[in-house]
Amino acid sequence: APSPPAALASMSCVSADMWTYTLLFGLQILNFSLPVSGEGSVTAKLHHPVTLTCHWNCSGLLKWTQYHKPRYVVSQCDQSSCRSEEGFNIAHDQYLEGKPYLTITAADYSNTGLYCCHCEDKVICQVDLNIETQKRSHVVIPGEPVDVHLPLTDQVEVSFTASGATQPSNLEICNMTRGRMECKPDYRATVSHLNILQIKVVNASHSGTYTVRDSMKKKTIAIVKVEVRGSTAAMMRLCTSLILMLALYQVDSSDTQKVFGNLHETSSLPCPQSCSGLLTWTMFQRPDDVLVRCTRDSCWRAAGFSLNHDEFLRGDSTLTVLRADYSLRGLYRAECDSETLCQVVFTLNPNCS
Repeated sequence: APSPPAALASMSCVSADMWTYTLLFGLQILNFSLPVSGEGSVTAKLHHPVTLTCHWNCSGLLKWTQYHKPRYVVSQCDQSSCRSEEGFNIAHDQYLEGKPYLTITAADYSNTGLYCCHCEDKVICQVDLNIETQKRSHVVIPGEPVDVHLPLTDQVEVSFTASGATQPSNLEICNMTRGRMECKPDYRATVSHLNILQIKVVNASHSGTYTVRDSMKKKTIAIVKVEVRGSTAAMMRLCTSLILMLALYQVDSSDTQKVFGNLHETSSLPCPQSCSGLLTWTMFQRPDDVLVRCTRDSCWRAAGFSLNHDEFLRGDSTLTVLRADYSLRGLYRAECDSETLCQVVFTLNPNCS
């Protein structure tokens, strides 16, 4: 196979030189196009499989990595076999044919960004993965809440354009940086936040378009159009929450699971990990409130939560939420001697009955 183009080689996704790494990061944010092999950019549907193509005959070790986590190899192949992390796959026969396509089995927002394919440490392909913008239109009844799920990390902003505006106002109403929510004064009294922006008291003035954007990548994640109609006895019972299940971003999303529970039912937050010391479960939003504390001798549990001590001794640290409700949605973290063991995002399925 021919050598990579000089420009591609000089703009490697992975560089030991920190200045080069920083420069490339800046170029990506500014949406400068890097000269690449492969498709360049691919847009996937949320929670659908997507394939990143690369055409290259590599007789040595081939690796796929993510630009923002260059040391985390999602898939690799040599002449004898291929190995992949969960959620990723390369077919070995395609690798041997010079088509080392990387398949992501269920793309979500944690998978977005620039992917780099290396052959013996030379970058041969670069593909940028995006998730298509989610679009929703809903009718709600005055006085009922509107929920918009937001990422817990990175930088996200929510803007609003009122219905009937003579020109797009695109007023920023809230932004969130690494889980910290800041809202405009007019919205502070009407919104609440776990991993959810909730407009509690909906009236006609809330009719319009809500836009959720990744403010770092300058990309639109979701567009929600809300129409508030007068309540009548003849109206159907609607699903009154706008549930945008945007798979939540995590800095290390490979360690974060997502669980969807049902209102007022029991839910398990899986953590099939052993801990020989002190195990604690907490919520991201309330890190000082311990939900479960276990040692090799016993477990203490806060009201509403459970963890089986016998299972814990056998290496299973799964937390049980005994009766799920909206206040319990968010990011849960299990720690063993203050080291993160598991992270689970818990939310509720939309209740449209």
